[in-house]
Amino acid sequence: MTCGLAPYMKNVREFCYGLGVAENRFFMEWFSTEPERVEDKSHLTMILLTAMENNHIPVMAACWTGVCGSCKTRIIRGKYTTSSTMTLTANEIANGYVLACSCQLRGDVVLE
Repeated sequence: MTCGLAPYMKNVREFCYGLGVAENRFFMEWFSTEPERVEDKSHLTMILLTAMENNHIPVMAACWTGVCGSCKTRIIRGKYTTSSTMTLTANEIANGYVLACSCQLRGDVVLE
């Protein structure tokens, strides 16, 4: 069983088939990474994870949907909204931690 973005899952599938795993024993779970828009729909929302990758800031990312917690990042200053805090504690949220894949930037931010 694998889950994640299509290129990752393709590589895992090819690797497993190369090891002799039968097709009926290999399962995939798909996620979408379609960009989201702000409520007024006049500006494209920048996802923090995308901004970090575009600026070559090291970040771990596995699911891109806010469920695994691997992209936990701390924002010190800036405006943003989040669509998932599933793996964060109340204390982490209070201290500025977000899941980068589920954090929509509303301007410049400063990261720890």
